Order: sequence, then C-alpha cells, then structure tokens
Amino acid sequence: MLSAVRTAGLSQPLAPVRFAGFSSPSLLQHARTRPIHSSGAATALRYFRQGRNLQRTRLFALAIAALLLEQQRRKAFTISDYNIAGSAKPVDKNLAARLKRFGLAARRVAVLAGLAMPVAVGAPVAYLTNGLFPALSEAVWEYSLWGIEVAGPTFIKLTQWASTRSDLFPAEFCLRFAKLQDATRGHAWKDTEITLREEFGENWADKITLDKSREPIGSGCIAQVYHGHLKQPHGLKKAGQEVAVKIIHPHIREKVEMDFYIMDKVTTFLEGLPRLNLEFLSLSDSVEQFRQVMVPQLDLRCEARNLERFIVNFADRKN
Repeated sequence: MLSAVRTAGLSQPLAPVRFAGFSSPSLLQHARTRPIHSSGAATALRYFRQGRNLQRTRLFALAIAALLLEQQRRKAFTISDYNIAGSAKPVDKNLAARLKRFGLAARRVAVLAGLAMPVAVGAPVAYLTNGLFPALSEAVWEYSLWGIEVAGPTFIKLTQWASTRSDLFPAEFCLRFAKLQDATRGHAWKDTEITLREEFGENWADKITLDKSREPIGSGCIAQVYHGHLKQPHGLKKAGQEVAVKIIHPHIREKVEMDFYIMDKVTTFLEGLPRLNLEFLSLSDSVEQFRQVMVPQLDLRCEARNLERFIVNFADRKN
C-alpha cells in the first residue's frame, strides 16, 4: 500500500490540500501536537515525519486528518438508551444470556425465512413466464410489500432507501415500494392508547384530544402520526393549539436490536470465509453505518430537538 501511495504521489503532482477548513500546514501542525492512540494513525504519522517528498507528505496529511475526524465522530456518537449489539453498552457475557439471545435470533431468522420463502419461489416463476400470468406477478409484488412491512423497521428502512435509487433498481421496483416512504402498515389504536396512558397518565384525554376518527395521518417504519389539539397548556404551548402526536410502534426496539445482532453475526461469518476476500467489501462497516443512522431514530426526543432547532433557525422566514 505504501509503495502504491508513493508511486501515485510521485507520478501526479497535487494541488495544495485543504481539508475540513484547514490548510495543510496548520493541519499537519495539529497532527504533530495531538496525541494519536490508533496504531494505524501512529504508523501514518511516523511515515509522514520521515517523508521527504512533498506529494507523499500531503497524502499522509489527508490520511491523518481522516483518522482524527473518524476518532472524533466515534466519540461523539454514543447511545446510552439502547443495548443494540455493537453499541456503547456492554453486552452481558453470561452463558445463559448468550443462549437466550441466540434462541431469539434463531426464532427471528426462522420468521424472516418464512416471509421470504414465497417470494423466493414465486418471483422466479413470474419472471420466467414473462407476464403470461399477470395475476401471479401482481400477487408476488403485493406479498413482497406486505412481507417487508411485517419484517419490521430495519427492512422497511432498507427498502425505503432502495426505492429512491432508480439508478440502481428497476423503475417498477421503485414505484411499487415508494409506498413505504410515508404509508407503511401502522399499529392498532389500542397500542396507541397504551402509549398515551404511559406518557400522560390514565386521564390523558383531559390533556390532549385526537381526531374522532382516530386514524393516523401518516405512518413510517418507526412511528405513526395523529392530528390533535391540546386541552391544557403544555410547556410554551397554549391550550387549543394544533399539534401532531407521533407514537412509536410497539416492540420496535427489540426487533431492531435483534436484526443488527443477526447482521453482525452474518457479516462476521462472511468476512471470515477463506479465499473469498469478502473483508474488502467492508460489510461490517456498512452495517455499523446503517446502525448509526437507524438507532437514533428510535428516540423521538432527537427528532423533537431537531424540530425545535429548525423553528429557532427559521423563525424569521414566513414562507
């Protein structure tokens, strides 16, 4: 790797590097004075101090900057409320707990395999018949949509992303699954009422009123939203103010935790297979990045803080 970097640096002159708002001299000074505990960063810094070629020096400056920013990002991202596999909370090493977790994971895999089996059988048949049985193709699409919703938020979120990538997936796929972006299968009213009682007490109806239909105005992979009004003042909000009430789906945390536990195990197994060199695909890193996007959405207080900040930042904008 070092020889490749050295060759690239010698064969192609680089313009002065500017990264994260720092010009290369100030950044290098920062790298020299800041202690770096990562062995990779220490190696890069040692080669940088020994480097005599200007182009190679700039390349190592970029590498050091990336390592420092990655360290800061990982320190900033901490999750204290969730015991998601691989997160900040330590996982219990007790044998009984591990066996219980393995049993839950096996059951989850069985459920997902059962949901996927009809698609695995029906989709190839519908494709090979090339539209001779339109009812079969329609049934496969409808079942796929239903199966993803039943599978839970992790798979809904993945499909939401995929349905926006018309450059990667067929147009019909994106059109069919675009529904999951704002109209997923919601939970029953009784689950909403349980959440309202836990949050506001048994007399929650004296504090807030929802539309008589009790139908959500929108539902996503994490929560669903109702339209309502305050009956009593709440914080800075006056009685009678129009509000949106967002209720998280029941048991969603357990599903997400188990899905990431399974994905961690699967990617670790695949990257450990000999002679396939799957570790170069960075499957574990992709799962970790997805986790860092997904898990904070389970805490609606994050969204509330973002909305409050948005209101402050755009308070003088009337449009």
